[in-house]
Amino acid sequence: MKKKKKKKKKKKKKKKKKKKKGGEEEGRRRRRREEKKKKKKKGGEEEEGRRRRREEKKKGGEEGRRRRRRRRRRRREEKKKKKKKKKKKKKKKKGGEEEGRRRRRRRRREEKKKGGEEGRRREEKKKKKKKKKKKKKKKKKKGGEEEGRRRRRRRRRRRRREEKKKGGEEEEEEEEEEEEEEEEEGRRRRREKKKKKKKKKKKKGGEEEGRRRRRREEKKKGGEEEGRRRRRRR
Repeated sequence: MKKKKKKKKKKKKKKKKKKKKGGEEEGRRRRRREEKKKKKKKGGEEEEGRRRRREEKKKGGEEGRRRRRRRRRRRREEKKKKKKKKKKKKKKKKGGEEEGRRRRRRRRREEKKKGGEEGRRREEKKKKKKKKKKKKKKKKKKGGEEEGRRRRRRRRRRRRREEKKKGGEEEEEEEEEEEEEEEEEGRRRRREKKKKKKKKKKKKGGEEEGRRRRRREEKKKGGEEEGRRRRRRR
């Protein structure tokens, strides 16, 4: 009689546990780490709590299950609250700040048309404010004689325009122009004299300068003594 072959039992594959991020599994690990760091206090309150937790884990008791349920419920509620906390966009209030400005402008316009006393007062205040404007910072002067001449010409033309508006006489303008031109001529002469007076720079590449340069290089390379020796060899 032939022996019957025994059927091989299929091995069940163990399912890998998924790591819970910041969940129960992480909490257990954290508690274990803390327990290892701290010295165990026999009969201490902290030790008692840990012992109770370990026993409940082993038994898989009802108390442990309740705690887990409570934790899950708490987390769900917290997530819901976070979602609710999103700020709603504020609706623009009618009759707000912008509306107030428009209303005030409308009232001013009406008063101007009527020529009322209140409207006049406001106009006078505005004119005073315009006069009190801060002085503009002067722009940095661009170097060069040509640029200076242009700037002065512009100034003269502006002054002439302003005086014509005020009703100034042409004779005064001509005199001022002549004076300015004389001043300009005097400045130009002075500048030219200063340029001539400036000392001429010594030309590099002369015999004396060449010696000095060589000495400096020799000092860097290893002193004057070494340089002398090199010169003798040459």
